[in-house]
Amino acid sequence: MKPEIRNELESMRSKYETCSYKEVQFEDWIILDSIKIEGKKYWPAIWSHQRPDDSWLVTVQLTRWLFFKIFGTTDCIGILFHPSGEKELVDENFLMNEVGHP
Repeated sequence: MKPEIRNELESMRSKYETCSYKEVQFEDWIILDSIKIEGKKYWPAIWSHQRPDDSWLVTVQLTRWLFFKIFGTTDCIGILFHPSGEKELVDENFLMNEVGHP
């Protein structure tokens, strides 16, 4: 992941770091307006889902479409919110190995 992309994702994720376990319990996508990074257009989004262990995963992502919104690339990172109140920052490797996406 390019440093500029990581910086943008970390900035997006930081807005959720102060949230509580209850505040992140939304099963929905938040689609944000497109942004430009290094002259290329990206589509940011935030989404959340509950995991089998009752933790909630909030994922922030940037998608860059390469061909008519059919083929693209996605970079993302996130935060795990545990029922105990513990929060765990997760990276793209966690998402690929534990969740299976992007």
